[in-house]
Amino acid sequence: MTDSRARHATETALNALQVRFEAAREEIKKESMATYDHVALYCVAKSPPVVVAVPSAGEWEGLALDRVNIGTPGMIAIETGKICGDSPGLCLDEGSVKRALNDWRKACVSNRLQWGLLVERLHRVSRRMISLESGKTWSPPKDPESLSQDGIRKPHRSN
Repeated sequence: MTDSRARHATETALNALQVRFEAAREEIKKESMATYDHVALYCVAKSPPVVVAVPSAGEWEGLALDRVNIGTPGMIAIETGKICGDSPGLCLDEGSVKRALNDWRKACVSNRLQWGLLVERLHRVSRRMISLESGKTWSPPKDPESLSQDGIRKPHRSN
């Protein structure tokens, strides 16, 4: 972004920046279509998290993974903006790019923390499977649908 505003930037350099920007935007667009088990991982407005149920201490625990909101002003600016040239869209200013990067950074930090919780629970499951192979017994928690209030403890609601 800074290079595109430099006084010494040539037309060739600006066009190369625009091509790189468009490639990055296409990657974001492609990634935003990602799903897991037919559940969208991205949203265009505030949406409920994806909840993964894992066994924990004899009951089911729901770990929430926030969907990345690509409908924020910063992300929309990236989707519809440009760095230079004749392509459609308004030229992006530094503030718009900073806002988009900040939106993305917040989503990454939040999901990194949530991912850490999920990995820790999956390590527990792995250790349990190893103990089962050595002859120990284990009974899975009751089916969440048979319990009241959907039967899943949601630690993310107490944060």
